Amino acid sequence: AMLQSNEGASEEDNDEEGSYEWERQFTLTPPKLYVHTEPSVVKVNKPFKAIISFTNPLDRELTDISVDIDSKDYDREAKFEGPIKPSAKVQLVTAEMKITEAGVS
Repeated sequence: AMLQSNEGASEEDNDEEGSYEWERQFTLTPPKLYVHTEPSVVKVNKPFKAIISFTNPLDRELTDISVDIDSKDYDREAKFEGPIKPSAKVQLVTAEMKITEAGVS
């Protein structure tokens, strides 16, 4: 993964004492996410959990990291415990889910 930062400051004209506005633009190549399930074979109407893991590729801590899990009948956000230190491998286990004939519930 790669992080590029372009920083710049500009002075705003409307403040006599001078105030500054900082802008940062980041280009981030996301890390590889690894996903597997428990049990390893998912069956219709049987509960399972998803295990999602990745390694922080940056030289800075990550905070407020979440994964959105979406399907026709399912929309949930799962959050990683943070902060995530540089080069740390983290794992998230979702709440139990079920695949139904209509989708995931």
